[in-house]
Amino acid sequence: MHFERVRLGSALVDYHWAWDLQRRWHAEVATGQRPDTVLLLEHASVYTAGKRTAARERPTDGTPVVDVDRGGRITWHGPGQLVGYPLVRLAEPVDVVAYVRALEAAVIAVAAGYGLPTTRVPGRSGVWVPADDRGPDRKLCAIGVRVARGVTMHGFALNVDVDLSAYARIVPCGISDAGVTSLAAETGRTLTPLAVADAVQAELTTALAPLTAGRAAIRPATPTRAAPLRTAVDPAAPVPAAVGPVTPVPAAVGVAAPLPASVGVTIPVPTARADAPVPTAVGPATRTVPAVGSPQVQPQPQPKREVPA
Repeated sequence: MHFERVRLGSALVDYHWAWDLQRRWHAEVATGQRPDTVLLLEHASVYTAGKRTAARERPTDGTPVVDVDRGGRITWHGPGQLVGYPLVRLAEPVDVVAYVRALEAAVIAVAAGYGLPTTRVPGRSGVWVPADDRGPDRKLCAIGVRVARGVTMHGFALNVDVDLSAYARIVPCGISDAGVTSLAAETGRTLTPLAVADAVQAELTTALAPLTAGRAAIRPATPTRAAPLRTAVDPAAPVPAAVGPVTPVPAAVGVAAPLPASVGVTIPVPTARADAPVPTAVGPATRTVPAVGSPQVQPQPQPKREVPA
């Protein structure tokens, strides 16, 4: 599994740009052109609404909201929040609920590493700080996912050190009888999304491994060598038609090329006569390069599955 930190710690990423990147890379994972990849980033302030968002849950002051194709309801993304978008092919049979539980388990383990006990709340996805003398249940991490063609997209939003007043304009995840919190607010520590990224990567790798083990391999749709992954994505630049380096074109089929040295066979070469005529062409023998690659395999379409935030 590859983790791509998109300007994490150096710039806030526009939501529309990241959403377009998700869709492009999701398609590449689905066709086997890219390995399982998790995008880690920090968004500029934005509200996003899943398909089940009710009108009463939206801002009443005209604040823009981006309607997205994930499950769940409305939430906020912005500075101080670590957002993770796993683009991962799940093993068959696809179990979306188990996938959401794995994301929750990873975040629960991360919080425990900072001395913060968290839990799940029945009937509500995400990771929660249980009710105590400081207040009711408080959501630490929102989760909203989509699975298409067996590959996940969207993901989780972990509040590390955020301005919690951003949630005052909405009904977060459509839940009015609970609160919202952050790692910094609960632990009193100064933290950043970049500071917790290593722990998140380690726990996600462990939690998602059982859901991807034993799956059938998907061969690339294009029979070429795998292109190296980019180590950085610039959100300030326009998204190109294809994200990632261009794969080199294989040698042309049928071009003349020298034969390799004979293996295990000795061929005597007769001594040339002095009065023998000079051949009209002298040069290495040629061979025809066989076709590169293998037949394309198209993954079977699968129903889209959504899980609420």
